[in-house]
Amino acid sequence: MSKKEQIFEYTAFRLTTKFLLYSIGLWPVKEPGLFYRFLPFLCFFSSCFASLAVLRFIYHYITRINVTLRGMTIGTSLMLSMLKISSIMINRKRGLELHHTLEEYFSAALSDERFAQRVLVGITTVRRLCWVLIPTIFITVGGYVMRPITSIMVQKRNHVEHVEYTLIYPGLYPWNVPDGFFYQVHFFFEIIASITVWCVTCGMDALFAYYVFQIIGQLRVMSYRLTHVEDQKDMDVIIKECTQQYAELLKCRDSLQDIFGPVILWMMGTTAIVLCALIYQLSSQLKDLSIGRWIWILAYLIPKVTQAYIYGWCGSYLHSESEKYRSAIYHTNWLVAKKNTMSSIVIMLSQRPINLVVYKFFYLTVNMFLMILKTTLSYYFLLRHIEQKS
Repeated sequence: MSKKEQIFEYTAFRLTTKFLLYSIGLWPVKEPGLFYRFLPFLCFFSSCFASLAVLRFIYHYITRINVTLRGMTIGTSLMLSMLKISSIMINRKRGLELHHTLEEYFSAALSDERFAQRVLVGITTVRRLCWVLIPTIFITVGGYVMRPITSIMVQKRNHVEHVEYTLIYPGLYPWNVPDGFFYQVHFFFEIIASITVWCVTCGMDALFAYYVFQIIGQLRVMSYRLTHVEDQKDMDVIIKECTQQYAELLKCRDSLQDIFGPVILWMMGTTAIVLCALIYQLSSQLKDLSIGRWIWILAYLIPKVTQAYIYGWCGSYLHSESEKYRSAIYHTNWLVAKKNTMSSIVIMLSQRPINLVVYKFFYLTVNMFLMILKTTLSYYFLLRHIEQKS
């Protein structure tokens, strides 16, 4: 792929991520306006408003497996959106520092002819993985939104005397929702919640991959500089600069872990449940499902699997590039260097590779994704066993 094509892909990926997060007030901005600051609160409240109704719905129908699982799928997505919004808002200052530090480093690398094409290797894979979420989640959320709208239109076309006004999500509010203005208010907040689920899910997962890709780009730049030293004076300067830059990348890694740690932990706990629920619905209603329902379930299933894979893949990708950086340190011509330089290189070699760790519980790797798939199958067979006994 040519340099122009790589830059185009990177720019498209960045602008798409920015559009999704800027729409709901979560893209890092130095001096946000009042309305921009208000947007995350509106999205959080709308998601909370809808998720409470869904939770009450699950509690009410807890003895009916099919109905309960239908509520759990969207309920977990709404609560994950709330968690992502709160995590960004709580760590807004730290996220801003992380964003501008990585942007500054990456912009400098792109403006240098030696590094521009090197740092953009793999951007196509990252972009395609993240862009899988955009249409699939849009279909899922759109299915929820269009169902009540279609139902009302059909009833009015058939001149039904008492039109049944249903809401977007399967939920039970603690109060009655009469027709008219009160119904419109509820529908409005659930629409906002739907937009939030789409923007937050696609945007935040892409932002995580975007930051990891930028860290990887800096590791490649440092590797290139260490293995292309022209003279002794340059070596001392380069080693000093790479050491300082590596320390900055470790701080960025820590910020990334703190901001996205709760999100990954929640995803680890709920993805297997949601996948199990979707597979159960497919297997138990295989013959009765319409084409539209098939498309909707698959559109929900694909992004859930992709989400888990993106986080695991990014962790493994970062670890692999970090190991390559340590290899580049070793292959520096340090045997003919001064003693001070040799000592610095030995210290650099003793440092551990950059790994993403979730609350010191586990390393973020592709193995995490495989573990989720195994857990999904275990839940599914357990559910089938319970169903046969009952």
